[in-house]
Amino acid sequence: MKTKYEMEVTMNGLNQEELGKSVKETRLAKGWTQQQVADKVGISRSLLAKFETGNRKLSDEKIE
Repeated sequence: MKTKYEMEVTMNGLNQEELGKSVKETRLAKGWTQQQVADKVGISRSLLAKFETGNRKLSDEKIE
């Protein structure tokens, strides 16, 4: 059985909070808006904003 921490680690070795920060850094570096990324992923802009700040988690499906 996996520990809570092991379940929170994504396939690339980052937890969701770290992944959210990475998504934001990449998005800003590429000049993309939150709305552009959210539309491509199929989530709301507000959910993406919360994910980037570590206030919400995304399903494994959305992360992929």
